[in-house]
Amino acid sequence: MTPQPARTAGGSGRFQVKRLAVEALSVTVAGSLFALLANQLSPAGLKLTRDYFPKPPPATNQTATPQPLPGVSPEARLHAKGLQTLPRETVAQLFASPEYASEQVIFVDARNDEHYRAGHLPGAFAFDHYRPETSVAVVLPACLSAARIVVYCTGGDCEDSEFATLALAGSGVPRERLFIYAGGLTDWQAAGQPVETGTRRSGQFLPAKP
Repeated sequence: MTPQPARTAGGSGRFQVKRLAVEALSVTVAGSLFALLANQLSPAGLKLTRDYFPKPPPATNQTATPQPLPGVSPEARLHAKGLQTLPRETVAQLFASPEYASEQVIFVDARNDEHYRAGHLPGAFAFDHYRPETSVAVVLPACLSAARIVVYCTGGDCEDSEFATLALAGSGVPRERLFIYAGGLTDWQAAGQPVETGTRRSGQFLPAKP
């Protein structure tokens, strides 16, 4: 009888590792199959086809903005909200009055800084209600000491003057002193009135329309 060659220590070690790996894989497969079977039989089991971490809907910057009612004038819309308005003739009279020179009558431009610098009623204070922190320290004291505040924006369907008026009223300015020039800068320019550019009291004006 021919004697079998003896296994080397290295070959025996590799064989043991291989056998243990096969056994571990078998246990893992068996355990997975058992878990899947138990999950299917249990009424509280997870649904494998269900997405338990759905993706959130894509972000959007669009917000629902209420549209003005057709056929309703800006003045009527503002009056319905309890806000006072002034026609251009009255605004022009206030602009030429001694009270304007002494700042007992002031104008407040409710548009953003870019539009303000492009053209505003002479001497008007800039007040962007979307960024009140940029101007409220100057505008609020002036409004609190004035007898009449005329707020305006572009005019027409522009609602910035309305929101700025409400913001000032909410900051302590007496509501009876606040008036909105509904025609706004568009109406002011159309009448050939002076328009200042740059900063307040800059002394720079747009050329007068013929």
